[in-house]
Amino acid sequence: KEEKHEINYTQGNGETFQPKDDNGKDVPVFAYQGTTYAPLRALANTYGLEVGYDQADNEATVDGVASINGSQWRKI
Repeated sequence: KEEKHEINYTQGNGETFQPKDDNGKDVPVFAYQGTTYAPLRALANTYGLEVGYDQADNEATVDGVASINGSQWRKI
C-alpha cells in the first residue's frame, strides 16, 4: 500500500504557505500514487481568483487576474 505524503508549498518569496479552506482550516497539498493533489479553491482564493463549477461539463473553472508578489497573471 502506497502512503500519502504531504507537500510543503513554497511561494516565490521563499515563505512556506499553508492553504486554508473558507473556515480557516488547513487544507494540505499531498502526493498519492504518483499524483499531486492541491486544493484548487484554497489556492485560487489566495491569489484573488474565482472558482466555479460547470455542471454540464463536470469541470471546475478558475477566472480572474491573480496578483502574486506584485505581478499580475491572467487566467490560462
